[in-house]
Amino acid sequence: MSRKTAERLVISNLTDVGMVRESNQDYYGKYNGGFGDLILVCDGMGGYRGGEVASQVAVETISAHFQGLGAEYDEINELHRAFSLAQQNIARHASENPELAEMGTTAVALLIRGEQYWIAWIGDSRIYRRRGGCTIQLSKDHSWVQGMVDQGLIKAEDAQDHPKKNIILRSLGPEPHASEAAGPFPIFRGDVFMLCSDGLSDYFSLAEVDRYLALEPQQACRAMVDEAKRRGGKDNITIQVLKVVRGKAFKPTPPPGGTNLLTLGLALLALVFLICGGINFQRLAREEKRRKEAEIAAVSDSIAIIAPDTTGTVNETGAPETGNPGKDSESQGKNASPLPKKANKPNQGGH
Repeated sequence: MSRKTAERLVISNLTDVGMVRESNQDYYGKYNGGFGDLILVCDGMGGYRGGEVASQVAVETISAHFQGLGAEYDEINELHRAFSLAQQNIARHASENPELAEMGTTAVALLIRGEQYWIAWIGDSRIYRRRGGCTIQLSKDHSWVQGMVDQGLIKAEDAQDHPKKNIILRSLGPEPHASEAAGPFPIFRGDVFMLCSDGLSDYFSLAEVDRYLALEPQQACRAMVDEAKRRGGKDNITIQVLKVVRGKAFKPTPPPGGTNLLTLGLALLALVFLICGGINFQRLAREEKRRKEAEIAAVSDSIAIIAPDTTGTVNETGAPETGNPGKDSESQGKNASPLPKKANKPNQGGH
């Protein structure tokens, strides 16, 4: 990691075989260079060894592609190209090794350059972002259940526990599927990103993710992996958490015209009070004047009747005013145990 990256970003990661599987087929990596900073998580599938090979090939292919780029390139195009190259390499490995014929992997990537970031993904590995005390999911699963949600057939809150939630529709494997990429988006000091496999995201609601990402990256990684295992740990668990510690501060933008409308509203309200107050004051003043004139007239009449030769004076008073092993994991690499089979995550074909 370059000094510039070390000063600007704090990155922690952790991978775990989980509580059920015998091997770990997740793989991850973090890289930096003239191309920027690249964070990756892949979740392999496809029988014994197949998923392990696929996820490692994907991480190594995508990272090698970016390390071969110069400082000037089209980020979206190169993310798609890197994912396509990974698919081609996985397909080649599968064709050369019949026992790996069904292998494949999901992938999620975060690319940071200057004051902007881009994301890319395929499958159901996810990326989240926490900013200003609010966490959102940036990626959208390429899964059968997500398709049901999109069609309005089930509610989003029901997808978390759906029995078919692990059936994915796209992956990097022998058959080509389209990846998705998005950006650029602005990046700010205090932003926190989390990339993870579904072995972690399956166990947490968005509100829970938000609470964990309020911790420091290393604490968040350890706490979430431990909790995922406590809740069952049925799959391999991989997480990378990145926090931006230098850069521009985030300043929430008010709704368009919000400030002007508020100012205008307050001014109009004040004007109404002034007008109403002025009208009431004038009315009260007139009534007070008439009352005093009546009193004076009454007193004058009394004086004229009782003491015609005496003059009297009446005093008047005024009205009162008032926010995997790949490279550099927390454990310095991937769990050494053999990697897990993911029979529950079959490739179902592309959109």
